[in-house]
Amino acid sequence: MKKLMICLSVIILLLTGCNGGKECSNKNSKCIEDWSNEDVKEITVYMKDSKGNKGVTANVQDQMKIDIILKAIQTAEPISGDLKVSPPDYEAEIVLKDKNITPSSIQLWLPSDSEGMIVFSKNSSQGYKLTKEENKEIRVIIESVRIHPAK
Repeated sequence: MKKLMICLSVIILLLTGCNGGKECSNKNSKCIEDWSNEDVKEITVYMKDSKGNKGVTANVQDQMKIDIILKAIQTAEPISGDLKVSPPDYEAEIVLKDKNITPSSIQLWLPSDSEGMIVFSKNSSQGYKLTKEENKEIRVIIESVRIHPAK
């Protein structure tokens, strides 16, 4: 019985790999926890309307701002339970400099006065909590970037 439990534990660890449940695009890519602002070309942010439709876009290309957003994503804590939420405030696409790796998409809930939440588009059943400070920093970054109509 003890051997069976050890084998199951090893299998679970192998299946979850380096990402701890967060997104890895494919076997050849680095996990999002390993990305740095040097890996990221830009973060394209799509505002969502009340029905969840894309409205306008913004591009975050400043490396310091990208670093702040990546750190918030990488340190966000998993939220337990079933996600029953309204449509996200934003959708963001993280575009890497390595064009062989598909951009990663996340959804963002950034209320003005509380903790925020992110959800990776590839695993919409798991949410991750942003602190109030991280939420505010991301909101400030998005608002500081020129927003123009989506094409």
